[in-house]
Amino acid sequence: QRLAEGRVGYPVSGCLRRVFSWLLSGGAEYSSELAIKALYPGFSDAEVQAVLMQLRAEHTGAAWEFNAFAKARLKSLAREYRTLANTLEDWLEESLDPLDEEFEDSNFEAKRWAALRIKLCWKRMGMRRYDDAGDFLGYELDLSDLSIQSLPELKIRFDHVGVFRGHNLGLTAGQAEHLLGLFPRVRRLELDGNLLSSIPAALGQCTQLERLSLCNNPLALDAASIQHLNNLTS
Repeated sequence: QRLAEGRVGYPVSGCLRRVFSWLLSGGAEYSSELAIKALYPGFSDAEVQAVLMQLRAEHTGAAWEFNAFAKARLKSLAREYRTLANTLEDWLEESLDPLDEEFEDSNFEAKRWAALRIKLCWKRMGMRRYDDAGDFLGYELDLSDLSIQSLPELKIRFDHVGVFRGHNLGLTAGQAEHLLGLFPRVRRLELDGNLLSSIPAALGQCTQLERLSLCNNPLALDAASIQHLNNLTS
């Protein structure tokens, strides 16, 4: 949807807009808990406390400096999300004709859904996945069957994603390189039905990968590709 200022995206409710404005302008000075809830709206009180415990574990300064440290980290995360949202909005705008508000290229709708799922994933509002023993694998991001062909340059990491499904995205091996860099802790990866002619080298960075599916790709297993696969089992 084209917004009033001409950008493409989703209208933000007045309440949510005030929350982010409050967070970025320093409102987090009054409550780190509320700042965390603004970033991750679906979190329970226990999960909010877990984030605070993680921040305390990261903090290496004096105890009296922790509040300032936590506020700075949370404001940095708010800026990260806004950068992500702006990057995805710019990516959507590439599919529109500025001279024709009715024009959309053939994969605009796929990009729109992909952008929404990526933003919800950042906010930890996606599906949580567990293994057969009930252990938490991480969050799932599923972009399957959205013919986006590529993603914009996202300069963040989705360390919380344990399962990525990307069937039929139209990705080449080169495009998959950037994609894999976003999910360094992925444990289950599915890239079936794409245009991968070789095994992406970035696969070697996925050191926690347990399951990999690359069915229905035009793969040519040369020496480099075999080495990338061997690196996963070493």
